[in-house]
Amino acid sequence: MKISNDRLDVLAGAEALIEKTEKKASGAGPSQTGQSADSLTLSPELRMLQSTAQGDSVGVRDEVVARMRKLMLDGEIGADASALADAIIDSWLSDGH
Repeated sequence: MKISNDRLDVLAGAEALIEKTEKKASGAGPSQTGQSADSLTLSPELRMLQSTAQGDSVGVRDEVVARMRKLMLDGEIGADASALADAIIDSWLSDGH
């Protein structure tokens, strides 16, 4: 099975949605009745999406991605799904899973 996502537009619009939400949250101050404003806490998943949408690539090593992509295109890796599955299972078993 081949899993591929070459679409760069997957996160299109996500940054605008996050900014809109943040503006609403930061613009809400205490009301005139003395009650405190609502608060917003972003989930770790949304913070990761925000970071990705802004182009931060923490933990991504571009040179490794480029090398693996070239090996895959040359047919040197990814050609034998059964061997990959066996290697994953063997790795899990040796780690005590």
